[in-house]
Amino acid sequence: MSLHYLLDIIDAHKESMSDKLYIDLCHDIKQKFQLESTLSDSGGSGGDNEHDNFIPVLSSEQEIIGFSDLYIYLILCLVEQRGNNSICGLSLDSIREATMDDRELVLYYINSITDRFYFLDRMKYDIPTLQVCQTRDCQTFQTGNHYVSLKFRTLDENRSTYYNLTFTSKFKDQFVGNRKITISYSTDTIVKKNQKHLHPHPVHTIGIDSDTSYHRVDIFSTTVDTSHPIISNLPAKYLIGELREEEYKLKIKREPDTCTIQ
Repeated sequence: MSLHYLLDIIDAHKESMSDKLYIDLCHDIKQKFQLESTLSDSGGSGGDNEHDNFIPVLSSEQEIIGFSDLYIYLILCLVEQRGNNSICGLSLDSIREATMDDRELVLYYINSITDRFYFLDRMKYDIPTLQVCQTRDCQTFQTGNHYVSLKFRTLDENRSTYYNLTFTSKFKDQFVGNRKITISYSTDTIVKKNQKHLHPHPVHTIGIDSDTSYHRVDIFSTTVDTSHPIISNLPAKYLIGELREEEYKLKIKREPDTCTIQ
């Protein structure tokens, strides 16, 4: 069983464990594999071939290679380290009110789905409440992965529940990506401390403040190639408007800003 396979399993359950437990598990597994590597024969290629599916996202001229607009935006957030680090893909400091362009993107996505989901219908109905949050989860010291997410959320005020539509890509060291975007749906129910007994025990809990938490439920997730029409047709060019400015230069940050717990 490969190191990356085990680390991806931990990634899939990271929201259900404490930050310290998550980092300790990643650290212990990496140490175990490093020890086995020193005891084994170093000849031949060996090792994990996951990197075979990853390609550079920057050209030799240090410019973003041509991909779909949304993927280019996620790459831009990666190389310039835009957005706060967040394991749960949510940072209150990074939330902003949606623009008309944001609404157009979300509505285009919803209308492009032929199968009807109550989740998407609910988002469409509540589109006036749309907010946007862009975050990263830099795990280069723990798993070698660096995730970038763009979350759109609407609020069902009657149920005190946010509906989240999230686009996420995984990258690795040296700015390489697998040209994939994961599309996921989830809900965050706002729960006050004195009302916890009125709600079922959650799988994922996100602490907001001393009196409030979000109870998260994952609804759906799928991973598609960045060239898939569901991604490539999205009106996301507004997200990378500065790249079309002739004088704009990428502010590349190569030093990882992984958050560690002492």
